[in-house]
Amino acid sequence: MLELTAVPPDVVGCYAKPAALDELAGDAPAIRVAPDELLLLRARENLGALERELARLDSYGIAVDLSSAFAVWALRGDDRAEAFCRLSQIPLPAPPATVQGLVAQVPAKVVVGPDELLLLVPSVVSHHLHTRVLTACADLVHA
Repeated sequence: MLELTAVPPDVVGCYAKPAALDELAGDAPAIRVAPDELLLLRARENLGALERELARLDSYGIAVDLSSAFAVWALRGDDRAEAFCRLSQIPLPAPPATVQGLVAQVPAKVVVGPDELLLLVPSVVSHHLHTRVLTACADLVHA
């Protein structure tokens, strides 16, 4: 069984020296996009504190609410790995992990958790991802 669920986007982009981002990450779910770029999930309500901490760690660092730039979808259920294999050639690492690449032919960031896969895609292609999952995995989705 596969469950596809829209997750309210809550993404903060942090841009700073790599050492500052290493210290900033803490326990929040995070995706390291590049040495000087970190996306923190479920961090928007702490944006002010993040900005202050980042300024302390790197005076040129910046934290920006990017929630409107992303759509987040969760793949859950026993068939989530099979569904992902139908949508992407990215090998899934063991959780917890993150990977980046094409999913349903759009750029995505994937957070691999023990019970779900979170797919972050540009918000403008959210509808495409949703449609593609339902088409490619119709036999796995149970109402």
